[in-house]
Amino acid sequence: MRFFSRRIMDNQIQKSQQIEERQSYWRSELLQWAQSGLTQKQFCQERGLSRDMFAWWKARFRDELNLPYKPVRASCAKKKNQQFVQVKVSSRIPQMAYEVVLANNRCIGVGDRFDCQTLKKLIAVLELIC
Repeated sequence: MRFFSRRIMDNQIQKSQQIEERQSYWRSELLQWAQSGLTQKQFCQERGLSRDMFAWWKARFRDELNLPYKPVRASCAKKKNQQFVQVKVSSRIPQMAYEVVLANNRCIGVGDRFDCQTLKKLIAVLELIC
């Protein structure tokens, strides 16, 4: 009886590790897509990924990874007169109090303790360059 229970437990641990590896793989692929400037179709064709699987994982991790609805266009970074806004990153993940949706369908999650002036500057720059 113990041998049977041990085998079941080992199988459950192995399945759990496989799930974690699969989730890690898709998180990585989704983040690479978001920065690639490619459409989902182009990215999946280039990588040999199933578009349906990609869409499923994207929906699952959209909020966790703060994924855009569309990839960041590569041309945005190449425009002249680039402007930068200082953004401070904290190791503490704040609760999202607001979600700001820009005209270009990008979203910015804002915590309950945000600096209004920095947010205004960030929005102005993002609206100009993309």
